[in-house]
Amino acid sequence: MSRPRKKAGVPETRERILDAAEAAFGEGGYRETSLKSIAAAVGIRAPSLLYHFDSKEALLEAVVRRFYAQLEAKLMGALSCELPADSRFARALSVWLEVEREHPELLALMVSQLVAGDALKPELILELAEPLFARVEQELGRTLSPPIPEG
Repeated sequence: MSRPRKKAGVPETRERILDAAEAAFGEGGYRETSLKSIAAAVGIRAPSLLYHFDSKEALLEAVVRRFYAQLEAKLMGALSCELPADSRFARALSVWLEVEREHPELLALMVSQLVAGDALKPELILELAEPLFARVEQELGRTLSPPIPEG
């Protein structure tokens, strides 16, 4: 039996799973959310979900990685314009607040997971956040006078 064809205008299954997982984890918390409920929200069976993600923990990690990738794209977009540094900083801050408004449950989940020491590991957040904020600092620093010293 072959795989079903992708329907035009419908996001890839992986993206639909990530969307459903973000919503479910945000609503019910990590421990209370089952892979079966996420699969049902996407309209697939749990074994099909496991084809895309090895485990619930891997799914949570993918949700967090996607969040940081989206945040980075938005922040770098805001900082890449040729405005004075203070205006670019204001744009970046506005983007950050917009992201917070778009993902409040996910941000709350990340904090609660880190505090509880559960499935989300602090090392992952450091791996994702440190280079992102270093890039933000570098982008802002290149137009400040005097420039921000390295480190």
